[in-house]
Amino acid sequence: MKWNSLIREALNKKTSQQRNEENHIGFPTKGGKSMEGSISPEFRCIISKQMVGILISVWVRNDLRTYIRSPNVSCVGCGIIGCLGNKGSVSVRFRLHETSFCFVCTHMASGGREGDERYRNSNVAEILSRTGFPKGPSLDLPQKILDHEYVIN
Repeated sequence: MKWNSLIREALNKKTSQQRNEENHIGFPTKGGKSMEGSISPEFRCIISKQMVGILISVWVRNDLRTYIRSPNVSCVGCGIIGCLGNKGSVSVRFRLHETSFCFVCTHMASGGREGDERYRNSNVAEILSRTGFPKGPSLDLPQKILDHEYVIN
């Protein structure tokens, strides 16, 4: 809750500052409010999940909230005994308009010794195989991470 509170404050403070800057730069105003949009584009959290040291929090502009469908979370622990949440992933899936989104936040074991990368790769394979989302009312949403079209950053 503390992180989400800080994120909310930062996002909404930035949009308030941008609106004030627009009004000072010469955008037409009416009653002290910009005519470009009299309501600030406030951000809202649509889904948030923490698993030990992993936190994923997805925020959207308030005007997009009504277009968010089927938000789901999946947690996979890969820590001690292969199941504790000190290592692993938290994944979020939802639909915005007609596009499905899947975000994966991971925390893997560190180490540069021989064999450490095989251990991390094994954890990734475990995450990919164990992450699943419920079917829910929208049967056309992918249930596995790799079923989504994806971009690696």
